[in-house]
Amino acid sequence: MIGAVAVAFTIFIGSVIWAANTGFRHPGGTLVRALPYGDKFGHVILFGLLALLLNLATGCRSVRLWPTSGRLLLGSLGVLAFAAVEELSQGFVATRSLDLTDFLADLVGIALATIAAPPLYRLLLDGADGEGDGDGVDGEGDGDGTTAAAAPSPTGVPDSDP
Repeated sequence: MIGAVAVAFTIFIGSVIWAANTGFRHPGGTLVRALPYGDKFGHVILFGLLALLLNLATGCRSVRLWPTSGRLLLGSLGVLAFAAVEELSQGFVATRSLDLTDFLADLVGIALATIAAPPLYRLLLDGADGEGDGDGVDGEGDGDGTTAAAAPSPTGVPDSDP
């Protein structure tokens, strides 16, 4: 279900980008332009919500890019790459302008989603399994999110280590 919502929201964001690139006035743009800093809040909300949905849809899977680095959620990493390409491409579109503060607002939204996704994912798992013991798995764990077999990843959610 969350995957379908993530796909639908991605299509919506695509329509907003298409509208901006072609000079079409997207209906949501009227509200955004009417609010002080509405554009920046829009970036935080749109990219943050996209990252949150993709993190939940991927089960909050994470990767380690370098042996000494921390883990990064795949959904957040994908949205970060998308935001960077989308913001940089604006420099080549006549109806758009390249704006570093837009990208910084994207980063704020992605960072908030990265922080919120793991506990929200665990909460959703606990609600789905009906046990409420904190580990998201039926009949396992002692309420602290660990099992005898393995300790959880630093994010508390499944890893995607190669």
